Amino acid sequence: MWQNWINFIIGIIIFIAALAKVEANWIYWLGGIIVAILALWGGLSKK
Repeated sequence: MWQNWINFIIGIIIFIAALAKVEANWIYWLGGIIVAILALWGGLSKK
C-alpha cells in the first residue's frame, strides 16, 4: 500500500518538474527507476 503513495508523490514531483521545465534529466531517470521498482514490488506483493 505504501508503494502506491510513494509512486503518487514521485509522479507529482516529476509532473511539477516537467511543468517548471527543469533541465535536470537525473530527476526523470531517478524518478522513473523508483516508480518502476515500487510498481513491480507492489504488483508482485498482491495476491
